[in-house]
Amino acid sequence: MNRREFLTGAAAGLSAAYLKPAAFGAAALDIPALTQKYKATDTVVLGKTGIPNFGGPISTDSGLVFIAATMDNYLRAFDAKTGAELWRGRLPAGGQATPMTYVWKGKQYVVIAAGGHEKAGTKHGDQVIAFALN
Repeated sequence: MNRREFLTGAAAGLSAAYLKPAAFGAAALDIPALTQKYKATDTVVLGKTGIPNFGGPISTDSGLVFIAATMDNYLRAFDAKTGAELWRGRLPAGGQATPMTYVWKGKQYVVIAAGGHEKAGTKHGDQVIAFALN
């Protein structure tokens, strides 16, 4: 995809319908160079459209990316440089939300609301779950 195609697609208001199924998944982009550094190879594809994303990622200064926007009950940590999944934590309900991070008494935490999502088919809940980073 060249810059013109990307900007034309965004300007035209096209989103998932504009992208081919192979465009779905986790990827690292070098925006100044307009290149893709990597794309996760184990992305699950449903039909011809990929998996809907029900939340966004956050990243840490140490190079971790946390996301729980998939159609299951896990919060995952990825290496920002390689895209490798480093960890996953089971949630009591769907984590279709964007996590947040904070530091308290010198220790960093990642927190997510585990409320589930009807369209994703995940268990509903009303918990806020915190994980401590080592």
